[in-house]
Amino acid sequence: MEKNIKRKKIVKKKGIKNYKTFFTNIFFLAIVGMAVFLMVFYQPTHAATTTPPQSFTGEHTTGNDFFGGKAAYQTIAGTDQIVYCYDHLKNMIQGEMVLSHAIQDAGLTYIIEHGYPNNPDVSPGTEMDKYMVTQYAIWIYKDRHLINNGAGVADNEDGDLAAGGTNGKIDLLNNHGEYSQAIKDLLAGAEAAAAAPAPNYDLQFTTSSLTFAESDTSFTSSMIGINQNSAYDSYSVTITAPSGYYLKTNTGKTIRESEVANTNFAKTETFQIIIPANAISDSSDLNVSVKASATATSNTVYMYAPADGSDTVQNGIPTVLYPTETTDTATLSQTLPNAQLSVLKVDASTKEPIAGATLRLLNEDGEAIDEWVTTTEARIFQDLIPGATYTVEEVSAATGYVANGQKQSVTLSATNTGTPASIVMENQATRIQVAKIDLGTGKYIAGAVLKITNQDTGQVYTDSLVTTDQPVIINRLPVGNYLLEEVSAPAGYVTSKTPIRFTVSNTGTVQEVFIKNDYTYVSIADQKISINLDIEGFKIQIKDSNGQVVDSYTSNGKVHTTQELSVGKYTIEEIEAPAGYVCYPSPIEVYVPEKGTVGANEVYIPNDYTKVQISKVDITTGEELPGAEIEIHDDNGKVVEKWTSTDTPHEIDRLPVGKYELVETIAPEGYILQENTVSFEVAETGEVQTTFMQNQPKIEVPNTADNANIVTYLCGIVIVLCGIGLILYNVQEHKKKKRK
Repeated sequence: MEKNIKRKKIVKKKGIKNYKTFFTNIFFLAIVGMAVFLMVFYQPTHAATTTPPQSFTGEHTTGNDFFGGKAAYQTIAGTDQIVYCYDHLKNMIQGEMVLSHAIQDAGLTYIIEHGYPNNPDVSPGTEMDKYMVTQYAIWIYKDRHLINNGAGVADNEDGDLAAGGTNGKIDLLNNHGEYSQAIKDLLAGAEAAAAAPAPNYDLQFTTSSLTFAESDTSFTSSMIGINQNSAYDSYSVTITAPSGYYLKTNTGKTIRESEVANTNFAKTETFQIIIPANAISDSSDLNVSVKASATATSNTVYMYAPADGSDTVQNGIPTVLYPTETTDTATLSQTLPNAQLSVLKVDASTKEPIAGATLRLLNEDGEAIDEWVTTTEARIFQDLIPGATYTVEEVSAATGYVANGQKQSVTLSATNTGTPASIVMENQATRIQVAKIDLGTGKYIAGAVLKITNQDTGQVYTDSLVTTDQPVIINRLPVGNYLLEEVSAPAGYVTSKTPIRFTVSNTGTVQEVFIKNDYTYVSIADQKISINLDIEGFKIQIKDSNGQVVDSYTSNGKVHTTQELSVGKYTIEEIEAPAGYVCYPSPIEVYVPEKGTVGANEVYIPNDYTKVQISKVDITTGEELPGAEIEIHDDNGKVVEKWTSTDTPHEIDRLPVGKYELVETIAPEGYILQENTVSFEVAETGEVQTTFMQNQPKIEVPNTADNANIVTYLCGIVIVLCGIGLILYNVQEHKKKKRK
C-alpha cells in the first residue's frame, strides 16, 4: 500500500516536472521565434525628406580671406548642412532663421544644384575654396540681376566685393585662374538656366485622336508618342484593348500584351497598337483606350529670413535640394468599327434575287441573332463583331424553290468594317416538264390545253397551258400534290377524261408529267377498219347498222384490220377490259366510206383505268397516320399490294375489278394494331374509289403493381425496426434486474 502511494507521488512529481519542462520549452521557442521574426521582417524605414523645415539656427563656422575679401563659412547649427548668404552687403547669418519662400529663380537654383557641396568638383582647392567659389557666384549673379538691372559687372573692374563696396573695382573673375573659371562656369550655367523656357509639365500625345487602319487580319493604329517639348524624359502606358494585342515601336521592338505594364518608353519612342481581328470576341472588345503617364523630378531650393525680421542680417539659402515630382497623364480612346455582312438569296440558274425565303443568322455559339424573310434586296447587318464567325441557315425556301436546309458560314475580317462580307445562297427552282404524248408514235402532241390544280388546296395554278411539239417547262411550281387535266384536245384527238395525279417533289431535278393518249386508235378508209390498241386484253366487237357482229377479237398490242366491209355505219364496242382497265361506256359510231373516197375518218377511243385511294386514319380525329404497314389481299388471299402509310392517302392505279381486304401488319407508333380486316370492292369505273382503315390510340394504364411493391417494402422495414427495438428493450431490462 505504501509502495503504491509512493509510486503515485513519484509519478505525480514526474508529471509536474514534465509539465514544467514542456512549458519552459514552449516559452523559449516563442522568444526565439519572435526574435527571428523581428530580424527577418522588421526593418527600420527612413522617410524621405520632401518638405523643408520651418526654421533652423544659423551658425558661423569659420572665416576666410578669399580673393582678398572677407567671407564666412556658414552652417546650420548642430549639422553639417551648409548655408549660403544671399546678400553680401548684410551681416552674416546668426540665430534663428525661418522659412520664407521657395526660390523661383532658375539661375540661382542652378548655382545651388551645381555648386558645393552638391557638386564636390565645382572647383579645385579645399572645401573652403569650393564653398567660396559658390558663394561668390551667388553674390555676383544676384548683383547682376537685381542691383545693376542685369547689366552685370565688368570683368576689368577690381575692388573688395566681400567688403561691400558696390562701386569698387574687382578683378576676381580675371586674376585668380581656376577659381575664377569655376565661378564663370557657374554663372554661365545660371544665365542659361534663367534664359531657358519654363519646364513644360503638360503631357500630351503627338496625335489628337486614335485611328486604326484595317487589313484582312488586324487593326493597326497610327503612331502614338508624347510631345517632345515636355519636361518628361520617359513615359509608360496603360492600354485597354482586346486580349492578344501587341505593340510595334519606331525602334523595331515588339512588345507583347503581358510586357506593356513593365515597359518604360523613352521620350523619343513611339508605337503602334496591332489588334488581331480574331482576338475580338464580343462587342465590349471594340473599345480601345491608351493612357500615358510620365513623371518629372525637379529640385526646389528655399530661402530663409531672420526670425526677428531684422533687415540687416542676411537671408540664408540652405544647400539641401528638395526633389519635387510632377506627374501628368494623357488619354486617347477609340471604338473600333463594327463589321458588316451582306446576305442575298438568288436563283441558282438565273442568279436573280429570290424573295420569300426565310433565313436565320447565327453567332459562333449557334444562337439566333435575327430571322427574316428575303426580298429582292440584300440584307445588310452592320453591328457584327470583326473576327467572329457567323452562319446563315435556311429555315424555309421561297415558294417554288427547293428547300435544302443549306448553311453558309463566314469569318469577318477587319476590312469588313468598311466593306461588308458577302454570303450568297442559291436555291434551285422546282422544274416540271409537261407534255402530251401519242402512244402510237411516241411523239409529243401540240395544241392540247391543260389545267393544273393543287390537289391539297384546290388552287388552280393554270387552266390554259398549251402543249407544243416539245415538253413545256414549268418553273417554281410549289412543292405539293397536283392534278393535270386535259381541257381540250387538239384536232383529231379525243380529250382525255382521266386526271393525272402527280407530286412536285423537293428537288431541282426536272420532273416529267405526261398525258399519254391511252386510247384505241381507229382508222377507217377504203372499206376497212383498222384498230391500233397497244394494250393487250381488250375484247372488241364491230357491229353493222343492223346490230350484227361482223368482227370480234381480243387486242394483242398489234394493229387489227377488218376488211371488205360494206359502205355504211358501224359501231365499235369494248365488251371486256383487261385487269385494271375500264371499258369505254358506250359504242363508238364510225362510217365506212367507199374505196378511194377522200377524207378518211380517224377515231380515238380513250381507255380509262381504275383508281383506288386508301387512307389510314386516327379513329378520333380522322387525320392520316404515317408508319402503318398495310397489305391488300385478293379473293384468294394473295398479297397484291403493300406499303407503309404516310400523311397522305395511298393511291393505286389499275387495280383489277373485284373484292379485296385491307390487312394491317404493323400499327403506327402509339396506336393499337387493327386486327380486323377491312373489305372493299373495286368497281369498273374510271372514277376515284376511296376506302379507309382506322386505328385506336393506346391508353397508358398506371402500373399499380409497382406501387404495391413499394408499400410492401415499407411495411417490411417498419416491422424489422420494431423487432430490433423490442430486443434492445428486453436486453436493457435484463441488465437492470441483474444489477438489483
